[in-house]
Amino acid sequence: MSQEDLTRQNAVVKPADTEFKLYLDAVSSASQRTRSTIYVLVAIGVLTLTAYRNTSKPDWVDSRLAHLQLASACVERGELFTLDCSVAIDYSRSFLFSGRSHEFLLADGKEFKDELKQQIQAFIKIRTDALSLRLPFFGVVIDMNDLGLITGVFLSFVLYVFQAGLHREVDNLNRSKKRAAEATTFQKRKERLELLLMTQVLASRKGITIGVHVLLIAVLLVHGAVVRDDWLTSGTAIALQGPFWGTWETRIDVGFFLLVISLTVLCSLRQRALDRTIDDLIVRLHGVEKLLESEAEGEAEQLIATETGDGRRS
Repeated sequence: MSQEDLTRQNAVVKPADTEFKLYLDAVSSASQRTRSTIYVLVAIGVLTLTAYRNTSKPDWVDSRLAHLQLASACVERGELFTLDCSVAIDYSRSFLFSGRSHEFLLADGKEFKDELKQQIQAFIKIRTDALSLRLPFFGVVIDMNDLGLITGVFLSFVLYVFQAGLHREVDNLNRSKKRAAEATTFQKRKERLELLLMTQVLASRKGITIGVHVLLIAVLLVHGAVVRDDWLTSGTAIALQGPFWGTWETRIDVGFFLLVISLTVLCSLRQRALDRTIDDLIVRLHGVEKLLESEAEGEAEQLIATETGDGRRS
């Protein structure tokens, strides 16, 4: 083939490759947006779980404080050898001091009583500080009683964006698969399908992407636990804010939780649609690979037959 013919062929093929690259960029961008939303979901889930664990019973701070307060009460009343008091005092001494044998560190000693009171005050301060949560990136401090409401608002927005991103990614993949099928050769079609598959990270294999569904369920369960506590402690909200605001805030919490449930189910369905789209992409890729193998075998057989015929003529 002459140089002129090669130049003409490149001029024909290159625009088609450039056009498919636009489809490929669209799929890659949609996949990146989906992954970014998943990262945000992970962050919200971890922050909510941490805040909930630090303020719900039985949390570590309250458990330590309860043992120290029981030990202080036992020492004040002189009850050092009952079962509950003995456990609380032993824990308190091991927590406050590295050594236990010195006479100044005995349960009825002044040093032990003073250290115990100071540590109780420190834990009360930690417990009070834990009732406020500073949101990262925003610099806003919220009360822990608003955790269910704030989490519901954030999750509703993020889950809506997530399902919209999944829907767009599926649509982009379907359009790109049709464009890849328009390739003039099986080799070109294989390359395009491989490039589409390479844009996927979480859903790059056949079957259900279990990790995404597990994440959705985990975030929903964490939010559900927070809302459940808000529902059970609605009496506290009514006592602090009055019947009107206390009742309505609890109802809004439940309303956002129902919205989060609906969006979680929708996201799960969208993810399943993406999984099926990737499955179809893999099936098409395997089919093209088999066609290429058959084509190569046919060319080999034709070459052998040609060489055999040439040998007979000679």
